[in-house]
Amino acid sequence: MSSAMQQRKAEILAKRAKLAELKRQRELRQKEFSQTRANTGDASEVERPFPPHSWSPMSLGKGASAQVYLSF
Repeated sequence: MSSAMQQRKAEILAKRAKLAELKRQRELRQKEFSQTRANTGDASEVERPFPPHSWSPMSLGKGASAQVYLSF
């Protein structure tokens, strides 16, 4: 076998090894992500730190004052 052919085979083996490592890392990230999602629970159970944007004074119209918003 020529040296060019051997070099090409070595390059292919190196690329395969790199692809296998990238695939392994991606699988680990996906596993961590799915475990994190499972640990956080349902999104409806998580309390929101702020009210939804639909409650903002801007959504009440031009005539609404901040006092109306704060009186809730």
